Amino acid sequence: MPHRPTLHQVSANACMSINGGKILSYRSNEQHAASEEASPSSSLDVSTERKVIVEPNQPLKTFPAKAISGNLRRFKAEYFKQYPWLHWDDATEAVFCYVCTNVKILGHRLLSGKDEAAFDTTGFCNWKQPLSDFKRHELSTKHRESTIKWTHHVKGQAVNTQLSEQTQSEQRRNRQALQVVVTTVRFLGRQGLSFRGHDDADGNFRNLVQLRSEDCSSVKALLHGGRRCYMSHDVQNEIAQLMCHNILRSIISRVKLESVYFAVIADETTDTSGVQQLCITLRWVDANLQSHEDFVGLHEVSDASAKGTTDVILDVLLRFGLDVRNLRGQGYDGCSVMAGRDNGVAARIRQQEKRAVFVHCSAHSMNLAVQEAAASTPMIRDCLSLVHDLVLFFRNSPTRTRVLQGVPSGECGITTLKPLCPTRWSVRAVSVSSVLRNYSVIMEALEEIAATKHDDSATRARGFLRTLERFETLLALRQAQLIFGIIDDSNVALQCPSLTLSSAKSIGDATEKQLTGKRSDDKFHELFSTAVTDAERLDIGQPQLPRNRRVSSRLDESRSAAAQFNSAEEYYRKQYYEFLDSAISSVNRRFSQPGMDLACKMESVLLGAATGKEPDVDDITSVVDFYGDLDQERLMRQLEILPVSFCINISST
Repeated sequence: MPHRPTLHQVSANACMSINGGKILSYRSNEQHAASEEASPSSSLDVSTERKVIVEPNQPLKTFPAKAISGNLRRFKAEYFKQYPWLHWDDATEAVFCYVCTNVKILGHRLLSGKDEAAFDTTGFCNWKQPLSDFKRHELSTKHRESTIKWTHHVKGQAVNTQLSEQTQSEQRRNRQALQVVVTTVRFLGRQGLSFRGHDDADGNFRNLVQLRSEDCSSVKALLHGGRRCYMSHDVQNEIAQLMCHNILRSIISRVKLESVYFAVIADETTDTSGVQQLCITLRWVDANLQSHEDFVGLHEVSDASAKGTTDVILDVLLRFGLDVRNLRGQGYDGCSVMAGRDNGVAARIRQQEKRAVFVHCSAHSMNLAVQEAAASTPMIRDCLSLVHDLVLFFRNSPTRTRVLQGVPSGECGITTLKPLCPTRWSVRAVSVSSVLRNYSVIMEALEEIAATKHDDSATRARGFLRTLERFETLLALRQAQLIFGIIDDSNVALQCPSLTLSSAKSIGDATEKQLTGKRSDDKFHELFSTAVTDAERLDIGQPQLPRNRRVSSRLDESRSAAAQFNSAEEYYRKQYYEFLDSAISSVNRRFSQPGMDLACKMESVLLGAATGKEPDVDDITSVVDFYGDLDQERLMRQLEILPVSFCINISST
């Protein structure tokens, strides 16, 4: 028998030659070295060569039979079609797996430890049940691994190269799937939609990713694979946080590069879980004189005092890298914690930067003024509470709404009650007017509900009806309609996007003037007479003086005598004047802020110069004296060229 080299003797750098286009001959390391030492005329011992099978030998013939268990059995040519890796060897009259044989000859190491010598060394010739043996070999780990290695060898690519390409392909698929996840998070965040439902499967996030997977195979593979990458809550939160940081960095960089100076707007809010948070917004002006208001976050407030709120605002500015010395404006609500003269948040920040002017929102100031006026007059306060509860009583029940709409309304048309929303500043007069316009219809509907229902709604309807049958209620509604009509018109004007601060102050002054004009005996007598006429038409009780009640000694130690009135009109006139005086005082106080006067002067200087008007020297002097770091002569020169710059910036935008 010719000597056959062992597996470890075969080297990957063996010399290879073509043998008839079918067989590649490999020589061992020892033979290769011997050939180098031998003379050129020396020939290679063919018997020691290991042959690599390039194409399997699959002849279509009748194969020799072999006696097995007393029966003659033979290999069949049809087996080649079912198992194309079979190779017939005429010398041994057996079949080999040419893939496993070649891999073994090439010396590739396999991870599979099981050896099947019948298919790669000695040959398979047991024809009793060959198909089951062929199938078992084809499904074996060794054959599958050998197939991969032989394919790589034929293509001329190393295993590490194939693994690298596979890794890059997986990275591309994962990157594409991750982009879909990121854009989904961005869409939900931009639209203010929740990520989860009652559970994960019903959430907007997973359903939207599932929908988008129909157009993206990589996402579909992600959803139906064994691993749920990029879909966990932690990944969603991390992506949202990265987007948040990117947006904040963009805002802060623009503030630093395009403006330098900025203002802070802050307001406290409480979320549904009861956590108190501070909403902070930056306001700044770019190089084109366009103003921007950018929300920069909600920050939890553990200490709601003036000191604690101030610390939160200063900490936010510090983390953003914004110098408090560049802070030029503050905007908060009018509560004592924020706007207190000595120890409020605005005052504390001005102790660090005196040029940070505090101005309270004009529309909010007007709303607070009317709230104070209504709260100081019990008759008006009870009237607004009645309107709010009465409208909700009908609107919260379709049955009661049908009863109200079923009452003939005569010339009033369709009965519609407008809700009194505390957070909407321009609906008070509309809501009160809707009740006055449908007064008789409401009373009839309440009577029907009180007579036909047998639950709590009947009791409430009876209580509302008794209140509406009082003359004081009707007169209070008339007073509220008159005063709130003036206030609501002012609130609408104050919400104009292009409103200037000087115009806002002018609206406040005009409102105060209008309210003062209503403070006269003639105006009240006209209002009172209208209420008396309405009471007669509606068959409501006529005005009467209320019973004098002695003030408790706990509230009035001097035991002073109660005020005496000669008529009901005189009594209600006093209530009317108290309401008006409180409204006038509140409007005057809230529109006479020190910061507002200074801001109006700055606005007058800039807008006047931008429109080509001669600036007021006194206003310029006041502004220069306040800031301290401005050169008045240089400022005057810049104001002269402002109209040209302003026109250029406007045309470019």
